[in-house]
Amino acid sequence: MKNITIKANFIPLALASTLTLSTFSITGCVKKMDCDIKDEHLHKYISEEGFETYIDSEYEIKNNMSWTKEIASPNKELKVMDEFHLIKIEDNLEALEESMKTDLPYIEYEYKFTTYRSQKIGKTTIRYPVSHYRYTEDPEDSRLTGYIRDVDYKYKGYRIGESKKGKTILIESELVDDLSNIKTEYPYFKLEDYKQKVYSEQYKKEKTKVK
Repeated sequence: MKNITIKANFIPLALASTLTLSTFSITGCVKKMDCDIKDEHLHKYISEEGFETYIDSEYEIKNNMSWTKEIASPNKELKVMDEFHLIKIEDNLEALEESMKTDLPYIEYEYKFTTYRSQKIGKTTIRYPVSHYRYTEDPEDSRLTGYIRDVDYKYKGYRIGESKKGKTILIESELVDDLSNIKTEYPYFKLEDYKQKVYSEQYKKEKTKVK
């Protein structure tokens, strides 16, 4: 059994294809949609993965999700979901199942490469080698060290709580294999971090015996 660690500088896979949309949101270049409804309301927004939630916005793109004409009257739950960018697990089970279908475990192979740095000592400049280690999915890379690690996918949910001072807060779950298993205790997830890669500690690849 391998020890599991979480990569700290994780970039959510669910957003890998929507970084451009996020950039537009930051720069204020997103189109404002036409809506004549005067009463307070929220619009349904849909992500590229098919996830749905309601957001208080009239912009075409918000939180990396797309505006639709469908609306809902705000209630306490929807307002908190909007504030914390939450998506309800129960309402998105089919899309979650589809999203997780291709999240299969795989192996990464460590490889080593060398770069050179320069350092001035007195009037003399010397160059010296520096070794670097990275991982690849290519088992035939010529620079492999013989060490490998297992990569798997885990998922994180949230529930709404209250601090000692009465402030609404989010409480996150441990990483789990399937969000549907925790939807009662942790009913929500966030598009930006619901899916995360986890890595085993590296270990030596066993050599294949040749008969």
